[in-house]
Amino acid sequence: MKKGLKVLLVISLLIGLFGLTACGGGSGGDDDLVGSWAWNMDHYYVLTFNEDGTGDRGFTDEGDMETFTWSTSGEQLRINRDDAPGDEIRNERWEYRIDGDILIIESQQEAGMIYSHIRVN
Repeated sequence: MKKGLKVLLVISLLIGLFGLTACGGGSGGDDDLVGSWAWNMDHYYVLTFNEDGTGDRGFTDEGDMETFTWSTSGEQLRINRDDAPGDEIRNERWEYRIDGDILIIESQQEAGMIYSHIRVN
């Protein structure tokens, strides 16, 4: 009976893990990040991650978009801005997670800087 219980627990664990992956819970890979995301505080501010590792962000209604390159490793997102002004961070490090159509990023360089974005495409 103990062996049967162990097998049942292992099967339940595998089903649970598969279910989380299939539903898009937790962090994803590069493919999950690709697309456009609108900031939940002002939908005109959009982050766009392209498949080729480039992207842009800014207020779409003002036409003032900033370009960047990006990459991920695990739950880490790196955004590199070669043309960042001298007083701004050029190589940003964020911890990120995607929950359905919500992207949450938290700065690893500026304490308390956390943003939520909603997938727009």
